[in-house]
Amino acid sequence: MDFAEVFTIQIKPAVDLDFHYFFEGNIYHETWLEDSILAGYMLRMEDYLISYNKSTKAQKINISKHKRYTILEGLRLHQLGSAKGLKNVEFWRKVEAARHLPERTADSMRQFWKRYGTKSQEDYLIECIHEKIDFCFSFKQIPSPEFESRFRE
Repeated sequence: MDFAEVFTIQIKPAVDLDFHYFFEGNIYHETWLEDSILAGYMLRMEDYLISYNKSTKAQKINISKHKRYTILEGLRLHQLGSAKGLKNVEFWRKVEAARHLPERTADSMRQFWKRYGTKSQEDYLIECIHEKIDFCFSFKQIPSPEFESRFRE
């Protein structure tokens, strides 16, 4: 795997895999999915946490410093944007430390927010479509065919 999505949940199968096969972050046991299916609803994933992977050999997303933010990353920052203190450097350091956007620095998120933070999500999406911003790391284009036509109106 060369990349991970911003919102990837790492599931460890019931085989012996070393932590270097996973990215930095939480790793959950596969029984979380199995038990949730049997229960008919999503169980608390925290109850299936194996550990937080801090291995120095952990996989990396390797986002170039010059890689533009994806639409999903921008939407994630808009979700965080309702918090107070968005101009405060310490706020962005906490966002970085919490790994809301893996491998994005506090400064780059703060710069992104300076440019897009005053826009509504709808205006942000329209600008992304116009500028042909990648949807996410896996998909260049927006996966839903009717999404773009809805926002072009």
